[in-house]
Amino acid sequence: MEQHFRVGVIANTHGLKGQVKVYPTTDDANRFKNLKKCYIDTGSELITVHPKVISFVKNMVILKFKEYDHINDIEKYKGLNLLIDRADAVPLEDDEFYIADMIDAPCYCDNYKEGKILSEPLPEFKLIGSITDIFDTGANFCITVRLSKPVGKLKELIIPIIPECVLELNDKEKYVKVHLMKGLI
Repeated sequence: MEQHFRVGVIANTHGLKGQVKVYPTTDDANRFKNLKKCYIDTGSELITVHPKVISFVKNMVILKFKEYDHINDIEKYKGLNLLIDRADAVPLEDDEFYIADMIDAPCYCDNYKEGKILSEPLPEFKLIGSITDIFDTGANFCITVRLSKPVGKLKELIIPIIPECVLELNDKEKYVKVHLMKGLI
């Protein structure tokens, strides 16, 4: 399981006193109001910072870190992820799961064979790849699956999380079973 979750990306600096604009990657940007500690992920290390919410502007959160007081100190972190400890994540409801826990989970399909969507289900589910992302389109969530065996230039499938396509999403045992609708390939 992931030890840290991404809650935002530092998009840019804001003003001269070390403030940053953060694009939230969490379901609820208001979670930043109660955030006491987070980390800037430089790729080689996690830098602990203590944020204070300054304001919300459009789809961005303006943060000031106690550790930085000048634009020159914070500018080098533009484009980097803001992470939190798993223990500080928003608690889940009964039917919810953390997306990070499903990344790399295997994806099985009942009607995909040799690059083709079959009209009739196979006798058993076949492994077709692994989950690389789960994202919200506004209409519904979708799963991105990296195919184990690419079909020509097709290396990934995007599958809507709707009852007709996602037959089982098991976040406890970490797998998903799908049925592909015509037109997905």
